[in-house]
Amino acid sequence: MKKKLCSILALCGFTVVFNSCGKKDEGYKPPIDNSKAIVLSCLIENDMVLTDHNPYGVDYIVECDVEVQQAMLTITEGVTIQFKENTSLKVNKDAAIAVNGTAAKQVVMKGEHTGAYWWGLLIQSKDSRNKINHLTISNTGYGELFHDVFAGYIYDAKIAIGVEGMASITNTTVNDCKGIGIIYGSEATITGYSNNKISNCALYPVMISGEMLSNTLNLSNSTYLNNGSNYIALYSHNSTNVVNKEVTFQETPIPYFVFNSIEFRKNVTMEGGVELLMEEESYLLATGSNTNFHINGTASKPVIIRGKMAGAGYWKGLCLGGNSQGTFNYLNISGGGNDFVGINVPFKANINVGDIDPASLTINNCSSSDNADNCDVGVHNRGALLINNSPAIVNICQE
Repeated sequence: MKKKLCSILALCGFTVVFNSCGKKDEGYKPPIDNSKAIVLSCLIENDMVLTDHNPYGVDYIVECDVEVQQAMLTITEGVTIQFKENTSLKVNKDAAIAVNGTAAKQVVMKGEHTGAYWWGLLIQSKDSRNKINHLTISNTGYGELFHDVFAGYIYDAKIAIGVEGMASITNTTVNDCKGIGIIYGSEATITGYSNNKISNCALYPVMISGEMLSNTLNLSNSTYLNNGSNYIALYSHNSTNVVNKEVTFQETPIPYFVFNSIEFRKNVTMEGGVELLMEEESYLLATGSNTNFHINGTASKPVIIRGKMAGAGYWKGLCLGGNSQGTFNYLNISGGGNDFVGINVPFKANINVGDIDPASLTINNCSSSDNADNCDVGVHNRGALLINNSPAIVNICQE
């Protein structure tokens, strides 16, 4: 961060040195001096390197919506950028950004005052050089900077960092955002995500597409604290709620939250310790002969799928249909049965097996509770197969 000042006091012919850099600092802080701060241009069209040139104050001031266009913006360690009210930093599709902070010298982006003071950072480009490392960003979410289409609807969001293109975000601290900490758009690519700390955001700390969940995306080694909805929010791309890639839910320190339904068309795996909260009237559907649904809970780390709010019939439930297959180990599921899931499914249940086409499911050491129609598992008569090795599940509904 900024350098400390050592002062010299001359008194009565003697020179006394107060070393504010040492242990006898007693909390001394040099006065802030922003006289050397540089006002950034609203349009950056040539490659630019921002440097820590003002050790006792702000290095750069933003007074408008800054756009990086056809250029590379590099921000070196220790740089502090102060944003005036109602401003933003946007990296256009033909540009790139590299924030090269270090643990000892973070790059700081902050509002002139606390609170939702500026709009945030938006990365639209798919440039592989886009990298955010050791950034501290605060006082964001003044207005809706992010716009995309989720599940067939336009989604506008207040953010701290938005990625519509490609970016790596590591060792980054997001604090005091009046919206979402980090959001990834429907066409975004995550090239790196680790060791981030997201706190005091009014909504979610992170929002991503269900298609982005993989065994290489590690959301678990980051910290999420004191956010208004402290969940990893998941969405599907189109109005049919389809996720058309293989996905893996890894254990995370906070629950996942499905705020619109998801239909899996490829293999899906949920590892032990995963907790999945469902929005009201949402559902999970696995369908297709190429879809295998594996839940790998353990006795000490079961997988939990439940409604966001407690109570029977809060969400619609989980269904395996369309020739899909599943094996569920140590799943605790509750709150389903709000409505039918799948095509021609006859039961409102926490879990349904089979719809217009057959499906097969093996459940081992699973439990089910708070289902709307007293039906833990519904089995369709169109060739559906259930193998129940779960003593706690006794309410099987079958045609």
